[in-house]
Amino acid sequence: HDNRHQIFVTFASDHVKIMSKVFGAPLAQVVARDILKHPRDPAVPSLVNQAVRFITRTGVADEGIFRISGSKETVELLKDRLDKGEEIDFVKEQCNPFDVAALLKLYLRELPEPLLTSNLYDKWIKVTDEPKEAAEKIKELIASLPQENRNLLEVLIPFLNKIGMNSATNKMDCPNLSKTVGPNLLWKSGGVDNPTEYLSHSNKINELVGMMLENTEILYPDYFGGNNSQWVHLNAKLFFHEKSVQDLAVGYQQKEIWSCDSRGKIGIWDAENFKIKKSLDSEQGIIICTARFESTGTIWTASPMNIRVWNMQTHTMIKEIPGGAFSFEQVGENVWAGGEEKIRIINIENYTVLSEIKMPSGTQLIKAMCLDFTKKSVWCGTLHRETPIHIVSVESQTVTKEITDGHKRPINAFAKFEDRIWSAANDHICIWENNGTLDKTLTEHSGAVFGIISFGKHVWTTGWDTTIKIWESRTVETMGSFSGLNSPTKVSVMGPMSVSKAASMKRYAVAYSINDKHSDCVSSIKIVKDASRDCWKVWTGSYDKSICCFGLSPTYKHSATPANSPPGRPFPAQRMVSAPVLPGIGNVANSPSGNKMFQKPLPPSKVLLNKSPSVDPNSPSLAPQLPPPRPGQLQKSPSITTASETPAPSNPPPTQAPPVVPVAQVAQATAQVATNQPAVSPREPSVTSPPAVTEQNGESGSYEAPKRAPTTPKPVARTHENNADEVCHLQEILSQTLALLEDEKLKNSDLLAEIERLRSGARPKSGSLNSDWKTTAPRADFLSSKQRSLIATPTQNP
Repeated sequence: HDNRHQIFVTFASDHVKIMSKVFGAPLAQVVARDILKHPRDPAVPSLVNQAVRFITRTGVADEGIFRISGSKETVELLKDRLDKGEEIDFVKEQCNPFDVAALLKLYLRELPEPLLTSNLYDKWIKVTDEPKEAAEKIKELIASLPQENRNLLEVLIPFLNKIGMNSATNKMDCPNLSKTVGPNLLWKSGGVDNPTEYLSHSNKINELVGMMLENTEILYPDYFGGNNSQWVHLNAKLFFHEKSVQDLAVGYQQKEIWSCDSRGKIGIWDAENFKIKKSLDSEQGIIICTARFESTGTIWTASPMNIRVWNMQTHTMIKEIPGGAFSFEQVGENVWAGGEEKIRIINIENYTVLSEIKMPSGTQLIKAMCLDFTKKSVWCGTLHRETPIHIVSVESQTVTKEITDGHKRPINAFAKFEDRIWSAANDHICIWENNGTLDKTLTEHSGAVFGIISFGKHVWTTGWDTTIKIWESRTVETMGSFSGLNSPTKVSVMGPMSVSKAASMKRYAVAYSINDKHSDCVSSIKIVKDASRDCWKVWTGSYDKSICCFGLSPTYKHSATPANSPPGRPFPAQRMVSAPVLPGIGNVANSPSGNKMFQKPLPPSKVLLNKSPSVDPNSPSLAPQLPPPRPGQLQKSPSITTASETPAPSNPPPTQAPPVVPVAQVAQATAQVATNQPAVSPREPSVTSPPAVTEQNGESGSYEAPKRAPTTPKPVARTHENNADEVCHLQEILSQTLALLEDEKLKNSDLLAEIERLRSGARPKSGSLNSDWKTTAPRADFLSSKQRSLIATPTQNP
């Protein structure tokens, strides 16, 4: 019996090792297992996905990446951990990019079957014999590969191409990359006996991989044309600057991008082939900001010392204007230049200073400016500690309003979106009405927000936390009504309010977030039209000295949330209130849903609304409708609870380990992948067809969201049972509070006595809990402010 038991344990242990094995396991088996945990498109092993994201974020500019060997001990340790089923976050563990690159090559080398497959070995070798037809033959051979091999190659080749774009920095051009990675992609089963033939074939394999890298756009045009299944896709990550990139400007005919760093160096990029065209030394020391003026064909660069005007076509300096500036805004035929406690008004054509506006004492620097919707006032963001925003009249050139709420830190940028003005500051984002009334405060960025720009139906923001966030807005309709009232009072997710307020209420949420492309603060963002590829491109500059270019997809093939970039919090769906909204609690029914389609095409005149417009408003081309993000699995907003939910038991059951996937299920998924059929999992989101594209007025196509019949659940009337449930819930909260206080042995007798009295069902005494109860009972701060208000205010206790 003991022997049989030992045999069983050994067999089970070996089985677990086999099922979790990554290195040396068939590619189809690894993919089938990984997509059960992390569904993604394209379906590739998690190791490959994590390695590509990590090296893209931190190792693209490292000299000798993929050529210099990593630490052998570290690579073996990482390999053993992965083979045991452990998931490794290379960013959190601060791995060395060279170790991760070596690990990726080791994985490719230990595949039982080469990525390009040994049965096509002879055909691959013959591709290099006819270089002119090589690209088409490579496409044909790629199409004959198994699906999982095609997916992995689709990720690997564009990734290596991005590294080759920075060969001036990392010394790894396409031939060098092909020599280091090529031998891991193709070999002959059983090897080659003849040494001469082996050497010849090795050279041809390297040449083959080099052809793939040089013809990446021909092999995978969707990656560069914005037609990828992902909403936003990285086209290039470029390195040229030796110091932090401070700002970007759109150059001549939107075919160039000007990047400026903290040393005063300007790089002029070809926006179509991602290559540096020219380098300029502005001799300004540091370039704080830039502005593009299409009417004069000039780009203005500003430093604390002076302003320089450049011809965007010839790349030559036209004029130097004494005196520094920190922001620009065009107002009619003049340019407002924000400086130290003053604004200079400069003629846009002859560059003469017409007048100066003195700002109130303490404003220090004017870091951002924005002409409001009426074009009668300019919003100025300053360093004033108490009044960070000053509104200046264009006509009288005086400060007409000072805004003291919203921000407590310096403002970095403004943007106009729909009928609101957005301000990005070192603390958060604020959304304002045109009259200066604060509408919303958004705190999703963890730290300062530097760049902000509106594009179509979205707002893009960049921040100190290295992320790029895409915001969407939605008007929230009335959510329900109180029962028992003669005239129903409309209720929104924020509590009771008037009908007119509820009808015009807007909510803003992150529809898409990019957090793995830059490794430092993202300082600037610009959006341009790529005419050669007929798509839109987003360019970002960062303090990590890099510039990224993203392609926007005009089509959207999948409804699942992209795994490579976590989505933002989805909007709650509109439902009727099924439970009363208690003061201080705000219980509202909520149906979780993903992000929705967008219905209106983008007006050409509102493609870009920024302090330095990058798109000609008179251009006949119409911006394609920005496709909706993939909503993914249903989620709930953390701030809203569903009325149908019941409070969690005070003694929850012990956490159970996740169920083990049966061997039959994994085998079935493996077989399906091997036959080019996607593995079906109950956790995998469904895929829907893309929205139809329609042509309007002979202009570019736009999307129309599929119309769905609204479904509104029947409202549930307020009953005594609802009240009883709420009282029980509050008593449970008080019981837990009392237990916590007793455990900590706090000696506040008044507080303990009052809580015990409330726990018995009595009503609170007026003033029985003083305002200092939190300081006298420090461990009671786990209660929310709403729960504390229920205890401290007698009139709000049900």
